[in-house]
Amino acid sequence: HARRGDGPTLVECKTYRYYNHHGIQTLGMKYRSDDEVEEWKGRDAIDAIELAMIAEAVATEAEIGDTRAAVQAEVDAAIVFAENSPMPDPAELLTNVYTDRVSTEAVR
Repeated sequence: HARRGDGPTLVECKTYRYYNHHGIQTLGMKYRSDDEVEEWKGRDAIDAIELAMIAEAVATEAEIGDTRAAVQAEVDAAIVFAENSPMPDPAELLTNVYTDRVSTEAVR
């Protein structure tokens, strides 16, 4: 629609977060059932697009596996970087929190 020049297009993508906020469920305060979580896992958007890509011969299982491995390696590297970084200065706690302007220094 939009690519044809027929005006703007809204794409609604409904997703679901499998993991709970701040360990609430692990504290025994469930706010959704295990059945609900499992139902949504069966509708996982990433799994669905991977299956569609394989079915349409856009990508192979091996290519998808390689992509997943590369993403996991990037995440693992980010975790190592964060764990090895110094703790932030407490004086910077509210920097760029209550402002409409982001300093270029904060975006590195």
